[in-house]
Amino acid sequence: MKRYLILHKDRNATYKYFLSPHNGGYILTILYYDKIGTWTKSEEV
Repeated sequence: MKRYLILHKDRNATYKYFLSPHNGGYILTILYYDKIGTWTKSEEV
C-alpha cells in the first residue's frame, strides 16, 4: 500500500499527515506532536 507523508512544523507543534488509499478513497491520518512530547492521532475518511 502506498502512503503519502506530509510533515509540517510550526512554533507549537509538529504534524505528520499520512494519506493512504482505502476502498477507492483515501484515509487521512494525522499525528500531532506537541511541546510536551505526546503523539495524538486523529483519523478521518
